Amino acid sequence: MHGILPGVKQLTRVQPQLNAHAQESKIPFTMDGNKAEFVLSPFLDFIVDKYGMKQHIEDANSPPVQIGVMLDSAKLSKFQSHVIAGLKMVDQWCVDLITKLPLFGEKRNEKIESNCHCFPIKTCITKDTKLLYKEEFHPLFLHL
Repeated sequence: MHGILPGVKQLTRVQPQLNAHAQESKIPFTMDGNKAEFVLSPFLDFIVDKYGMKQHIEDANSPPVQIGVMLDSAKLSKFQSHVIAGLKMVDQWCVDLITKLPLFGEKRNEKIESNCHCFPIKTCITKDTKLLYKEEFHPLFLHL
């Protein structure tokens, strides 16, 4: 390892294990060269169930559930960046995955950073351009 990031050899060595683990996941995904994306509907179903919001979605008398959308990018090199789009749990009904205490409100767990409740749906490693956002991420946001 050089610095804090693993080198190409280390990543190449563990890639088959990572791919096998991903194939066993409950949420289908696609990988195509420089991008990876979860299938939105099963991904969303899984997340709202784990955060305790499913019963509120199914209850017609409950107010609408709120989920934030996040978009982040960082430059990897002079010509390459990674861009990630995902969901952020912000609803009043969200519960901590471990303690089952509310994330928000008077009894919330204040020691947890909000970025711990962000889940990437799609990531691309390419040059960061306006066209990338229009072609790759705009269709995703239309479904949310």
